[in-house]
This record gives sequence, structure tokens and C-alpha cells, in this order.
Amino acid sequence: MTIEVISSTTVKITLTELDMLDYDINYERLDRRNPETKRLLIELLEAVKEEKNIDLCSEKLYVEAFPQNDGGCLLYISVLSEKQKTKAELYTEIVCETDDVQSLISLCCTLYKNFSHLIRESELYFDKKHYRLIINTFPKTENKTLSIIGEYACPSGKGEITGAFTREHFDVLIESDAVKKISEFFNP
Repeated sequence: MTIEVISSTTVKITLTELDMLDYDINYERLDRRNPETKRLLIELLEAVKEEKNIDLCSEKLYVEAFPQNDGGCLLYISVLSEKQKTKAELYTEIVCETDDVQSLISLCCTLYKNFSHLIRESELYFDKKHYRLIINTFPKTENKTLSIIGEYACPSGKGEITGAFTREHFDVLIESDAVKKISEFFNP
């Protein structure tokens, strides 16, 4: 099973044939009145909440299902209301870039020492010569974070689009807790 976040109100879930067998259901039996379908949706919503920090459980949902050639199923689950139930809305995503590894290390050490409690998540990416650090922090602390970033790196942007661009076009070096891992490695 793979879960992709399309937006803050829509997820795409790909189930393989084995996933369908685990849930004891097939595409033809998917129906909102079917108990197996209800169990499948409840478990999928719990997985979305746990893996992607999106809580769709308390909203009215629109579910689209499409059969896959391999016996699996593709599901799109969307919230019908405008209300967004994500932890992501509590955070802002800041992307910064540097081509100097020492500046990157200094940035991570400074951020971790002074603001580790404000950083929800961080990731590190690299292309042929640039390092990109993605930091998730509280919107209210964004200016403090940006002022520290400005001392060591260039802010490349903020928000989901810049982060998604980086994830797509750069190679991942550290997938999670990059600021902490770099800081602890260079300042044990």
C-alpha cells in the first residue's frame, strides 16, 4: 500500500492485489454498505492519520475507486467540507540552499542549539553542487528561523510547492531529523 498526499484535503491510496486479499475484498465488492469496505476505509483512514498526519476521520468524505490491471485498486479520498484537518497547517515549510558544507553544518548546529524545540521536521537534499535543507517550523517562529538561515544559507522559498520541487529534483541525503542528526554528528 502506498499513500500519497495530493493536497491537505485529498489523498491517493494505491492498494496491491495482496493488500486487497489482506482486507478480504476486491474491486467488485467495494460498496459503502459492505462491512468489509467499511473496515477497509476505517483502517486506511487510520493509516493516513498515522503516516501522513492528516485526520480525515471526522469529516464527510468523497471516495473514488478505480480498478488496477494487477488486481489492486486505486482510491482517492477527499474531504467534502472546506475544513482542513492536518497537523501540517500548524507548521510552515521553509527551504534553504547552500553550496558550502561548512555553512550547512553551522546552520544545523545553530538551529538545533537554539531552536530544536521549534523544529517539527527537517530533511536534507543535494543536487550536483547545492545542498537544500527543508525545515518544518511553527508559522509564528518563521521570522526567527529565517534570520538564522540568512546567516548561513539562502532561503529558497517556503510552502509545499518549493518543498515538493526539492523532493522531486534533488537527491535525498537525510530523510528525517536532518538538523538534529547533523548537529549531533558534528557536536557530540
